[in-house]
Amino acid sequence: MGTMLTAEEARGKARKDSTIHQEIRDVEVQIFTAIGNGLLSVTVTGTTMTFTNPAQVAQYNDAVKYYNVWQGLVTDKAYEDQMNQVLKHFLDLGYSITRQVNANTSTTYQWLIEW
Repeated sequence: MGTMLTAEEARGKARKDSTIHQEIRDVEVQIFTAIGNGLLSVTVTGTTMTFTNPAQVAQYNDAVKYYNVWQGLVTDKAYEDQMNQVLKHFLDLGYSITRQVNANTSTTYQWLIEW
C-alpha cells in the first residue's frame, strides 16, 4: 500500500516553478537596473504577475487574476502560492517587498522593493 503525500509535497508538485522562477528573474533584472542607477528601491511592473499593457490581452488577463487573488476577490490557491513564493524569496534575501495597486490600471498590482 502506498503512502499519501503530505500537504507540503502536494503543493510542491502542483507548483508552477517556471512561473515563479521567471517572476523572480524579471524582478531581479529591475533591481539590478535600479542599483546601477544608484537607487535604493524600485517599483516593478511588466512581469507576469504585474503586467500593465492591456493591449496584450492574455498576459494582462493573467495579471488581473493575480490582482484579484491578492485582493481576496477570487480564490486561487495556485496563484496565491506563486505570489507567496516570490515574496518569500526576496524577504529571505533581506529586501522589503510589498504589493501595491498599480494606479495606471487599477486592476493589477506592482511590486515595491526596497533595500
